Amino acid sequence: MAVYTTEALILKTKDYGEADRILTVFTKDRGKIGAIAKGVRRMESRKGGNVDQLNYVLVSLAEGRDLHVVTEVESLASFHRLKNELNLAVLGYYVAELIDRFFADEQVCYSIFRSALMTLSRLDKRSSFLRKILALRLFELDLLEELGFNPQFRSCVICGLPIRHEGCVFDASQGGVICRDCAVGRRGGIAMELETLRLIRNLQSRAWNDVKRVHCLNAQLNQVGDSLKYYLEWLLERKFGSLELLSDISCLEKINGSVSL
Repeated sequence: MAVYTTEALILKTKDYGEADRILTVFTKDRGKIGAIAKGVRRMESRKGGNVDQLNYVLVSLAEGRDLHVVTEVESLASFHRLKNELNLAVLGYYVAELIDRFFADEQVCYSIFRSALMTLSRLDKRSSFLRKILALRLFELDLLEELGFNPQFRSCVICGLPIRHEGCVFDASQGGVICRDCAVGRRGGIAMELETLRLIRNLQSRAWNDVKRVHCLNAQLNQVGDSLKYYLEWLLERKFGSLELLSDISCLEKINGSVSL
């Protein structure tokens, strides 16, 4: 079997048999693949701690018919702070679930591989919870843009006129916002305030160094999150397990008041 070495983010793990573990990994240059790490659950295994979910690793893999076989693995980053706090861990699992749901096997995308690692790093750093949520929103928008699903938030997708007034609606089936006049008589969608539109436009067009200085209200950021969740789940025609857990532990409700980052 041919052996190759690559960087990878471990998206999912599943115990298999008495001592093995099946991994779903998103690699730098081979895309998403399935692999088996044999014997890693044995006490004497030197690989065990390196193949945990969300680890960023340097891994050597032997190509197989169904699953590749892990021959060597070295942890490059474990994101310990993220994993040790439930709220943050759920955000990390959501990043992994987004990649797993949206990418087919062996679909390579270096920009999203890099964006995911930067997002996990931002979640792992000591910073405000609001800043971490902004990092997550930015990753969602990066993913949508890279895959060709970037929603339209600047002009009405029906008439093409710029959105300048209150009362617009974000309609996932139309891929963007609908102005107040065109929304008359239409069903579905999420009502969006103009300030929320301005925030999401800023997130779409700014780099992280600009985004992390954004001034926003908790209600606006929560509405951005609700809108993107609605759109992502509409695209996939299913709900995210990690987001359901996020809702259960009321993660976003921890953001209170107006905060300048």
